[in-house]
Amino acid sequence: MKKLIALLIAVLLLGTFLVACGDDDNETSSQAASSQAQESSAEETEDESSEQQESSEEQLGLPDTFWGTTLVMLVNKTRKYMEYEFWYNEETEDLVASAVVDRTNKIKEDYGIEIQMQYIDALGGTIQEVEKAISANLPLDLVADGAKYLAPSSLNGWYYDLIEENEQYNYLQLDASWWDQPTIRDLSFGGKLFFLTGDICIADDYSTWGLFFNKGLIEDYGLESPYTLVKENKWTIDTVHEMAKKVNLKHGETMSYEPSVGDVWGMVAQSYDGLMFMAGCRQTMVTKDNDDFPIIRIKEEQNENAWNKVFDLLTDMDYIGVADFFGSYNSGVYGKELEIFVNGNALFMPNALSVLDDEKFVNTEVDYGLVPMPKYSENQDEYSSSVTYYWLKVVAIPLSNIEKVDCAMFALEALAYYGQKMVTPKFYQQVLKGQKVKDEESEEMLDLIFRNRTYDMAGVYDFGTNTVVMIQFYTSLLMAKTENRFTSLYDTNKVTYQEAIDKAILTFMGEDQN
Repeated sequence: MKKLIALLIAVLLLGTFLVACGDDDNETSSQAASSQAQESSAEETEDESSEQQESSEEQLGLPDTFWGTTLVMLVNKTRKYMEYEFWYNEETEDLVASAVVDRTNKIKEDYGIEIQMQYIDALGGTIQEVEKAISANLPLDLVADGAKYLAPSSLNGWYYDLIEENEQYNYLQLDASWWDQPTIRDLSFGGKLFFLTGDICIADDYSTWGLFFNKGLIEDYGLESPYTLVKENKWTIDTVHEMAKKVNLKHGETMSYEPSVGDVWGMVAQSYDGLMFMAGCRQTMVTKDNDDFPIIRIKEEQNENAWNKVFDLLTDMDYIGVADFFGSYNSGVYGKELEIFVNGNALFMPNALSVLDDEKFVNTEVDYGLVPMPKYSENQDEYSSSVTYYWLKVVAIPLSNIEKVDCAMFALEALAYYGQKMVTPKFYQQVLKGQKVKDEESEEMLDLIFRNRTYDMAGVYDFGTNTVVMIQFYTSLLMAKTENRFTSLYDTNKVTYQEAIDKAILTFMGEDQN
């Protein structure tokens, strides 16, 4: 009996074991099937996401047209990169120029467009040639020059309104990211758009302002990383001023601007930086009315408050060394400013990105970083940058182009689109490769710097007379050094400023008889 009971128990146990094994097999099979289903679903989701991303990306909307023609383009060439930024046929080892060659070949092969480049070795030198081409019916289809020179001449009616022409041809995607949207927003005039900039060239990026900083001094003085402050929305005028006042080393009774002395500054700068810090605060001297015409806003409270902070910063002469306080602009003081920074003897230096091409910067051993210009306060929505209006390259179609306006519009769009895809990434690489120690934040900072520029019509359209111009308003205030004469200087100049704006509007409307 005991043997029988034992046998029955053994059978029951075996059955239980087999059932358990069967359950495990079923569970394993179920898990495997579930895993396969999840993987399949993930792959489908990934494919769908990829397709959605491709469909959501901006696409070139040009028709498949082969033009088989040559355009004549006039460009000022006063710096090395200006020779190749639009069109280039020569093989080169330069990273950006090589990308321009690739873009050139693509446009020639795909669209049958050739561009015959003509160069003038002077800023603003194209303007006289444009007038000559229009009056003498000379072949000239495209022109590019500094905004400060081309913009005032546009009011003479020398260039096509790109908005109006685009209604006919529909080649330009004016809201696309390869066109610099702040140019369209800030620099149109009376509802017309005479010029553009963006990924079509690199001068717009090279002329853009940022704030360079010395990583070694940040560490030596125990200061918080500017990268962190930018990300945490704490990168403001006040923060920059406070940090600059913690860095100071002088070898005599007063701070010296001679690089060989070795005094260490919280910041080295130029008088033009007053305008650039104001742009960082998103403040302009001129805004627009409902008809897209300029109106003065210098005395608006927000603008004046921002200037007070900028003035206090740049005239704090124990810590901030403004080059113009130590000599005239053509006396070599700007070179000294740069030398002080590349020697490692300044915490901050605001400047255009084109300074990276300077031999002193190329050869520096300083580990530097680059961040946007500071905000007015943490309540400001976005970081903002601006440019040197003398070097900001803009492109227009002059009225001398009688038969090829459609092809010129087509070419502008193709150059800008493929500039974004082929040239701008190489420009980023070229800027970043100069850093002695690479960091993850650099590309993100460049995106912030280029993303939201603020342009002041006062500077671009050069409102004023030969002796009183708005672009020099803040420079004139800074040169007083110890006294902020904001209200008195504006009261002195406001009639001149307004008369210049009125004259510009009359010229634009074809009513100015002078």
